[in-house]
Amino acid sequence: MKVLAVLCLGLLFIGGALQTLEVEEDNSFFCTQCKTVTSGIKGLMQSSQVWNFLKTIAEAICKVIVDGEVCHSLFLDLAPIFYQNAIAKLTHSDTICPGIGLCRAPRIITETKESFRARILKDQPPYNPPDKSPSAKNLKFLVFADTHIEEEYKEGSSGNCGKGICCIEGRSPPKTDKDRAGKWGYLGNCDIPWRTFQHFVDEAIPEINPDIMAWLGDNNGHNFWQKVFYCRKASKKNHLHQSKQVSKYLSQKFSGIGKIYPVMGNHEGFPMDTFDIRGDSHQWIYNKLTHLWRHWLTDLSYIEHKAHGRYSQLHPGTNLRIIAMNTFAYDVLNSYLWTNSTDPDGNLGWIYDALLESEKRKENVWIIGHTPPGDEEGNQDWAFRFSAICDRFANIIRGVVFAHVHVEGWQIVKNFKTQQPVVVHHIVPSISSYSYLNPSFTVFHIDSETFSLQDYDVYRLYLEEANNHSNPKWKKSHSFKEYYGMNSAEPSSFLALAQKMKDDQTTWTKVLKKYYQDSAHLFEEKRHKRKFQKELSCYMSSSSLYEIGDCISVFPNGSWGMAIFNWFVVSEWKYVIQSSQLLIIQMSCS
Repeated sequence: MKVLAVLCLGLLFIGGALQTLEVEEDNSFFCTQCKTVTSGIKGLMQSSQVWNFLKTIAEAICKVIVDGEVCHSLFLDLAPIFYQNAIAKLTHSDTICPGIGLCRAPRIITETKESFRARILKDQPPYNPPDKSPSAKNLKFLVFADTHIEEEYKEGSSGNCGKGICCIEGRSPPKTDKDRAGKWGYLGNCDIPWRTFQHFVDEAIPEINPDIMAWLGDNNGHNFWQKVFYCRKASKKNHLHQSKQVSKYLSQKFSGIGKIYPVMGNHEGFPMDTFDIRGDSHQWIYNKLTHLWRHWLTDLSYIEHKAHGRYSQLHPGTNLRIIAMNTFAYDVLNSYLWTNSTDPDGNLGWIYDALLESEKRKENVWIIGHTPPGDEEGNQDWAFRFSAICDRFANIIRGVVFAHVHVEGWQIVKNFKTQQPVVVHHIVPSISSYSYLNPSFTVFHIDSETFSLQDYDVYRLYLEEANNHSNPKWKKSHSFKEYYGMNSAEPSSFLALAQKMKDDQTTWTKVLKKYYQDSAHLFEEKRHKRKFQKELSCYMSSSSLYEIGDCISVFPNGSWGMAIFNWFVVSEWKYVIQSSQLLIIQMSCS
């Protein structure tokens, strides 16, 4: 994905920054001619002859960098969509023609992220966190994500095949016993077999006996590229097979409204990360997933998810509201957003309205989603605005949970005026072992009255040990407060820990071990890298790349390519005015 992002960077740089939603018609001679020429250039650039020529060059460059199968598959399915949307961006006549003075520019209102924040916070009440005195009972909120089930997993195959995803039949045979894929998984570049997920559902969940569960998406294996290579093209018919398989298995065990709160992950896009959120070309994904999840959703949630891939639902018998986000709305690799990144499908406006309604009803809220907005693959203008909304409603938001990164971590939203930490964006580890990870899930302990976080536990299937047993045990790795020596699980504790690990080696070692799901391989690879230590401290002390850049002037994991790509894809949010009226209001809070 990152390779393709860099390849597209030049196109997006030329494409201009103006984002408009609708324009006034200009029928003057020069404007009409400009639009005709621009349309011709667009048609030429999108022609099969030009695409095939550029694809040949780009694929040759790609094969120098990464595996040939991945490159071939990339340019068979995902790259054409990236290319078409990139060309649409750089040949946008409503940007180019006004820019060179041949068309009348549409009258627009530019809303910078700072002006958005000022608007959102203008009626912000004083921060008033819930009573620290816990009630007599905690609820267990189990969250799992990133199952990434590998249908072709083969016990005894090579886990160190040196070719994309391993542990698959047909790869090179294992060279040593250490390279052999185990029954339950392998600590390497492998996803998990179906039996490991079944074991999680059959053994681990009943032992926890949770009161609430959330499933944060990403069900397809990472073997997507190889499957495309051998099958020639990704199939709509098979694309959601793992989602169907997981949904049906879960529903057999846990059926009923509010038993599980599911969301889509970026791998549910077709191809992955790709979703036409403003159009209807991916409506079939909404339809299929909503049908699969029908028994967990209320009627209103069913309707909202089928239309927009999101929902807001009150947990039965409580005043706890779960708000499930559609994170395709800010996936920076979703090329359908490149020509217009202004609040796709009104998702921020919808979140604001849902929180405003919950505030009026004196509800407590947990927000769930797949990709953390503050991650390098999140649209950072969107992340900044979402953080402003979290700041505004910090009095009712008890927690926010994301996944995607396959690590255990967090990011912090601070009060704009006081810089006091007010909301934690938790990032939960993966059920998948990809890559070099022990399958893990999280249990948040939340107060039964205030629904504020009291503590959390992380459970793991330690693969090297598990592969020696026919019925292994998912073991508790640690509890947050006990392991880190914290007195509370309030936002201030998470911020203090993130800041302390920047210079304190003991704290850094403790955090890094759990960040990588007790992976000795990844821990040893990173433990002495001082630069990464500072980057991760800034990442976990912030809620967007803007803040991280201010913190250390370096982006997390050294991901300059993705950060620069993000910069050029994202632009200021602009709204077009016609006849002195604002045609499209994205937020209803002005």
